[in-house]
Amino acid sequence: MIFWLKKFLKKEDLTAVTEFFRDAGVFSLLEEKIIPDLIISKQSKKQRFIRVWSAGCAAGEESYSIAMIFAEVLGNKLDDFFISIYGTDIDRESLIVAKTGEYDIKKIKNVPEKYIKKYFIRSNNDKLVISLKIRNLCKFKFLDLFKDKPLLKNDVVLCRNVVIYFTREQRDKLFDKIYSSLNSNGYFIVGKSEVLTGGIFKKFKVVDSKERVYSKIPV
Repeated sequence: MIFWLKKFLKKEDLTAVTEFFRDAGVFSLLEEKIIPDLIISKQSKKQRFIRVWSAGCAAGEESYSIAMIFAEVLGNKLDDFFISIYGTDIDRESLIVAKTGEYDIKKIKNVPEKYIKKYFIRSNNDKLVISLKIRNLCKFKFLDLFKDKPLLKNDVVLCRNVVIYFTREQRDKLFDKIYSSLNSNGYFIVGKSEVLTGGIFKKFKVVDSKERVYSKIPV
């Protein structure tokens, strides 16, 4: 969220509302199509790098959800790939939570039971902490989507429920930035209430219209 909005909106309006595995269909698509396709495309490469960017990551729930899916899909081959899941936000307090990976039990209501058993550890203060195996896949940093340069060479970018306060011009400018940040045929995922329009829409092909998943059309 850009800083000038703080002049007009209350703090609670600027706080991202997110949760683990929000919009189950998106994560099913990641597990059943997107991640397997990425793995196949990287198999023949000497260095198997996969890079995901969660833009507007809040307290890290989305990033960790994706990391758990990678761990499930790859199983004992997880270490055969260099997976980096970057979560960025402008809310420094949320980023602190993301880096610690510690959450109240009520926060994990959408996490499958098998994932809770495999990827969470109960802490001394009766919270749940993401296992080191999953935390090692994720990195978190401060980034203003408008003022700062985007992360580059991404295979997947998720920017979901971030642009609801933006004008169409601001939204298209941001989406164009994200287009530039993607590798050829990279995936772009937006929120259920968000759509690509105009010139930016022509730069992507639709992968799944219901889940708002697109892929970059190479220049």
